[in-house]
Order: sequence, then structure tokens, then C-alpha cells
Amino acid sequence: MTTASPRAIVIGGGPAGLSAACLLAKAGTATTLITGPAPAARPHDPRTVALMQSSIRLLETIGVWPGALREVANPLRTLRLIDDTGSLVSAPTVTFTAQEIGADAFGWNIPVEALQGALAATARNLGVASIAASAKSLALADRIVRVRLDDGATLSADIAIAADGRNSVARRTIGISSIDWSYDQTAIATSFCHSQPHADMSREYHRPDGPLTTVPMPGDRSSLVWMERPDTADALMALCDTAFARRLQLETHGDLGAISEIGPRRAFAMSGLTASRFADQRVVLVGEAAHVVPPIGAQGL
Repeated sequence: MTTASPRAIVIGGGPAGLSAACLLAKAGTATTLITGPAPAARPHDPRTVALMQSSIRLLETIGVWPGALREVANPLRTLRLIDDTGSLVSAPTVTFTAQEIGADAFGWNIPVEALQGALAATARNLGVASIAASAKSLALADRIVRVRLDDGATLSADIAIAADGRNSVARRTIGISSIDWSYDQTAIATSFCHSQPHADMSREYHRPDGPLTTVPMPGDRSSLVWMERPDTADALMALCDTAFARRLQLETHGDLGAISEIGPRRAFAMSGLTASRFADQRVVLVGEAAHVVPPIGAQGL
């Protein structure tokens, strides 16, 4: 079966793919989004994403920001880096404020699920066609790219945007190689309440086994990315919420006061990837199909 041809096909329904689809549609390009199969009930994603000004401007262009996202996002007005290695000689704590660059905030911390929902709604409003299937292969011709789906359908378009993640089928089937590596680290993502205000400050504690970063959320709540060696991360994941909160309070030196109400926790093995090239004829790689880096440094879109 062959379906009607759009001008652009976006493969991957995550934030990167949705952003690309929205940008194309807003520019007047007939766009089809291949989202992957309709998901079964999936666990809550506890992650947030710190989007700096360039990514916020992208969301403004699409029409997503501020909108409803503003109600669940928190500004990042201060960034603090803390040497917590326990070395005999410690580096001084460094604090950056947005005022130093003449800005109200460096960016905004936004829950991933809220961002995903807002982008999906905007894509629908912009007329992006959506197909709940997976891409099985791509074939390049002189003037078109053909995408074969797992349901037997074939789509053709002038260009394909591959946003299908680190294990990108699109990247692999058109022969773009990648350099892959892994870290002896696991990141724990969650959120928590604290008795002291965060004052719109993100704190990054640089520790021997990896950074521990707290990022402000609305109210007296922050999100957490805690890097540890895998065996230590496994032990932390096995703790009850009360014990985990107690350990986190110690690791943050009481900077946020008493810690409570630990949210759902998820652990992610750390790895990296860089594609040998980000485009080939009529296929462009975006997001983790192009490059994967650990969740430190506000990667953006």
C-alpha cells in the first residue's frame, strides 16, 4: 500500500521530532509525522528539561511558548557550580546570574511530559498528519526519499527528518555510521519537595562519581539528576522514599532544607553517540539520532 505523498516526513514523535514537524508545518510545508506505535500505558516520566533562551525562542516561533507551559515551568535565574569532590584543595563556588547578561532568566525548566503534550497539540493544530507506526527502512532516489513502515505502507517525500532516537533506524538504513561510547555511570531522575525556597537557582554539585544537579520547579519543589556509579545507583533506587530523601538531604548539604515527597524515580545508563554526518542527500538527522550526550548542560532542542 502507498499513501499520499507529503513534502516532508518526520520520523519520531518525541520533542525533537515534534518541534521539527511544527517548524515545517508553520512554514507551509505539508508534513507527515511518523510517531511510532501507539504506546501502551507507560510509566510517568519524571524528567524535566532545562531549555535555554535559544530553545525558548524556538518554542515561541512554533507558538508553544508561553501558553500553558508557563504554568508548569520555572525560570532559571541563577546557576551555581559547587566543588563537592572532597579534594584537599577545592575550587571556589561559582555563581552566575541572568542579570549579568541582561536577561530575566537563562531559560526555563519544563517537565518533559508537559512539553511533549504541548508540542503534540500544536502539531495537530498546524495540520501535521500523524501516523502511529514505525519506520522500517528508508530508500533514497534522485528527487525523493521513500519510507517503508512496519504496517507495509510506503511514504514518499522531498525530505525526511530522522528524529527516531539513539537507535535510529533511519540513520542505520541509509548508511550513516556513528561513534558510540558508554560511561560507568547511571543517572537517577526524580523530583522532590524542600523546606527552603530554591530562589530560582539551579545547583550543580561536582562529586567524585559524577554531578548531582537540582533544578527549580514551581513552588518549593525541584527536579533532580543524580549521577552515580551503577552499583551505587542501584542501591539508591532500592531505598524507600524516606531513606532516599535523607540521603539526598545529606548530599545537598542542607542547602534546600528538609527534603520530602520524593517523586517517581527512574534510572538511565549513561552513554554517548555522534553520527559521522548529520545529513545525507534528502535525509537530515536531528536530536539523539544525530548526537547523544549525558543530561547535564541544558541541551535544549
